[in-house]
Amino acid sequence: MITRVAIVILFTILSGCELFTTRTPEDPAGSSGTYQQPTSELIVISNFQNAVTEKNTENFISCLSDSAKFGVKNFKFDPSSEIGARFSEQFNTWSILSERQSFYSMMSKVTTDDKPSLQLSNARFDVRVPDSAVYVAEYIIKVNHSSPTIPKLAAGTLRLTIVPNQLNQWSISRWTDLKSTANDTIPSTWSELKVLFSN
Repeated sequence: MITRVAIVILFTILSGCELFTTRTPEDPAGSSGTYQQPTSELIVISNFQNAVTEKNTENFISCLSDSAKFGVKNFKFDPSSEIGARFSEQFNTWSILSERQSFYSMMSKVTTDDKPSLQLSNARFDVRVPDSAVYVAEYIIKVNHSSPTIPKLAAGTLRLTIVPNQLNQWSISRWTDLKSTANDTIPSTWSELKVLFSN
């Protein structure tokens, strides 16, 4: 009898503490960022820029092709020529995993309140057909990270080959980075940021 009374009292106390009430779920939008289903090549570009500004590694990687996802080619990155020659060993085995590690490492060194910026200018599609598109643009990327030996500013020309998979979800299958003559005051390219943050 005493045991039953003790159980009733204990249950009443725990109920009063609201341990058994349903909590309001957290809003997932806080961490998911601005990402749209990539049903066109233009949406891929938008997702790509937003992922940089929002420091969102998952959204950034989602912009890149992965052969495990419905029969598209694996992503390939071609570094700018000077950086590619200096770091040929790293870039010979560059993969989506390398991209993830590098991007995450770079963004983890940016303060919570600071936002990187990716400016694209003189943008155009060199190719735009139903099964592929080639997007070319001058870029300036600014990342106020805390690594004193790595540039915070890089500029160049990016050339992105964007393709759809079997479900008409588009992604970047090839990214070529070129040094730009238009921004010769900024000596570093994105390739340099990638490789230095991957180490």
